[in-house]
Amino acid sequence: MSKTYNFPYILETHLADHCNLNCKGCSHFAPLVTGEVFTDIEIFKRDMAGLRELFDNIYEIRLMGGEPLLHPELLSFFDVTRQTFPKARIALFTNGIRLLRMDDMFWDSCAKNQILVKLSYYPIELKINEIKRKAKEKHVRIKIPGQIKSFFKHLNISGDSDPNASFHNCRRMFKTPQLRDGKLYPCFFPAYVHFFSAYFNKSLHATENDYINIFEKVHPYEILEFMDRPIPMCRWCLTRRSYETWGLSGRNINEWIGPEADVIPHVFRNVQIRGLHLFHEFKRKRSQ
Repeated sequence: MSKTYNFPYILETHLADHCNLNCKGCSHFAPLVTGEVFTDIEIFKRDMAGLRELFDNIYEIRLMGGEPLLHPELLSFFDVTRQTFPKARIALFTNGIRLLRMDDMFWDSCAKNQILVKLSYYPIELKINEIKRKAKEKHVRIKIPGQIKSFFKHLNISGDSDPNASFHNCRRMFKTPQLRDGKLYPCFFPAYVHFFSAYFNKSLHATENDYINIFEKVHPYEILEFMDRPIPMCRWCLTRRSYETWGLSGRNINEWIGPEADVIPHVFRNVQIRGLHLFHEFKRKRSQ
């Protein structure tokens, strides 16, 4: 297949679904995961190769979780991603708790594979200066944004949102499809909602209309069209998301569900996040 189609998104994928922090209202539902759930390196290798057959010019691939530093084969994921997408920006998202415990092999692999380590910096005790010194010593790029002090509530448990309004509000702020087990989802919600449903005994489940399988003789143009239209799961998302202060999870369903936010705070957050997205869009276009 001729690789002539741009992938105008930042791709996200999990290396581990569980986490060592337990954030209240985690959008990827990590506190609700039972036991340890790791991505299989062979499935990951297959998925990366399959995606490369469709798009070879992905701007950014985010290796996430859960907490990806928990994966015992972490370095293999670095190698596979870099070998498959040699020009991509590869970012490892971590809460930082384990960073100073990682051995030299980790840091050397980050440097060799040009992995950007990006800290999801929550209000927890971290030795930030030591982390910065270690990264500098090992010639690893690290990015530490401002502290994350709130999470958004996105789930409408009634399932009666306008899918078009919900989708277009989301797309104004985010363009981050999720790749999981050969399936591309337009966002995180349908990819991980099964953890929410299993924990709270709810019937929210992604169907074949909520993702596109990259191994079913699909054309890149079909994928791009699919990513830019609402899916059935959109009706379960709030049109205007509310926010609450970051804290540790009590695994209460109200951490994830809520009423529509007031218009003014919603618009402010929308503009703020939209600006960040446009910045990434500008960088992507410059890199092409």
